Amino acid sequence: MMHAKALKKEGYDITYVPVNKNGCVAVEDVEKSIREDTILISIMHVNNEIGSIQPIQSIGEMANRYPKLLFHVDNVQGFGKIPLNLKACKIDFATISAHKIHGLRGNGIVYMNKSKRIAPLLDGGGQENAKRPGTENLAGIVSMVKAMRLIKTREQRALPALQEVGQYLRKGLKSIDKVFINSPEPPIGAPHIVNFSIPGLKPEVVIHTLGEEDIFISTKSACSSKHMDDSRIVSACGFDGERSKSAMRVSLSYENTKAEIDTLLKHLQQAVSYLTEVMG
Repeated sequence: MMHAKALKKEGYDITYVPVNKNGCVAVEDVEKSIREDTILISIMHVNNEIGSIQPIQSIGEMANRYPKLLFHVDNVQGFGKIPLNLKACKIDFATISAHKIHGLRGNGIVYMNKSKRIAPLLDGGGQENAKRPGTENLAGIVSMVKAMRLIKTREQRALPALQEVGQYLRKGLKSIDKVFINSPEPPIGAPHIVNFSIPGLKPEVVIHTLGEEDIFISTKSACSSKHMDDSRIVSACGFDGERSKSAMRVSLSYENTKAEIDTLLKHLQQAVSYLTEVMG
């Protein structure tokens, strides 16, 4: 969103495609928004707030019919948890972040189709094929490559277990009174991101209460946590203000267990009961 606003300041026209109740765009809507002068389609593979999985391959195949178009995919939340074949999906550029796969913060990768060209953000020496001047962060590069290898191995071996833990969490949340799940069900929704709301309760208070028990969840995404009270993602899916204002997110990794989910559900139930009584 912020990059789109920056491009708009430079004179580019930006078109935002609406989503359905599951937070997904329709390929037909994306194609209808293409103009003669459209040069780029940029989309998240997995939404970072509610976990919606976009129809990347269908969009890529459609975009490939337009020679002037470039197709970029934000694969930060999906890499290592939701398989994505970059070549089969006709993706020109893809971005991945290290800290989402247990790598070091401040490191990332831009995948670029060899037939495509981009201008460097900074001018300077000829390192990295003149795409990224300056001395390379060798430690960051090596650690991210290692993290990528490890997470892809885990994906091959442990993805079914992660999906099971995610479903276990969803089932538990549904059993708690006043809790509403905002994330779409798999396979439309990712197994490792579960967004839910407790209308009438401030999410910050619930999160603080859980934090006292060393249970850590979040409101919205880190990118937008300082902006507005309500989640624009939840609102875009058609949920009312009470749902969007009280939205919270649980992010899972391959390390999480059902026992940890039981602990979360137990203390969340206690928090809901206590805070409802206090505020009532």
